[in-house]
Amino acid sequence: MVDAETTSAVAKRLRSTGRGGAGEGAEESGVVMADSEREPRRGPDEDTPPACEPVARRVHHNPVGGLLLQADRHGLRASEFWRDGSEAASEAGSDAGETWLDQACRQLDEYFAGSRTTFALPLFPEGTEFQRRVWECLRRIPFGHTWSYQQLAIAIDSPQACRAVGGANHRNPLAVIIPCHRVIGASGTLVGFGGGLDRKRWLLEHEQDKIAPSLFSSPAPGGP
Repeated sequence: MVDAETTSAVAKRLRSTGRGGAGEGAEESGVVMADSEREPRRGPDEDTPPACEPVARRVHHNPVGGLLLQADRHGLRASEFWRDGSEAASEAGSDAGETWLDQACRQLDEYFAGSRTTFALPLFPEGTEFQRRVWECLRRIPFGHTWSYQQLAIAIDSPQACRAVGGANHRNPLAVIIPCHRVIGASGTLVGFGGGLDRKRWLLEHEQDKIAPSLFSSPAPGGP
């Protein structure tokens, strides 16, 4: 679904930033990464919000079951598939955190309704520098398209790191919003996904149907 020229162009943009973080072209996807992605790598105490900072939590219900969202005053920190679906996971946090959750829920509603293809939210995922490079690159996979793990590794200028790229992809803390579901096996097969292959298949078909309607569709896992 993506040609070598596209992958090469992404790799050049990542190299132009010096570390594969948010830089030139970072806003093209409509997602804003944390300011720490725009600066040299700092110590963990400086690079992440204090642990005592209030974090707001909310479950967003959708056709694939639910997403447990977490946000603080910096922005969105997590979006994880919520298997229980219980509202008990919701927890009030700072006013700013609640505001980011309101925006995230609205944009997710639009995504699942088919009227949104990118997200415009301040993201603050916690991870290693390598993981953040991978997550930044995931944001550049176009809506309705897929890349292989090899293409993703090439795009971050680490063609021999397919296994590490797969590990970072699996540990993506912002499911759907950072689209790790758009990465598939080299042969075009669906491979491991933290939310389950049924959810991955549904998300891909949901996106591809907006570009070119499919002859086949899958029931939404976890939905009604």
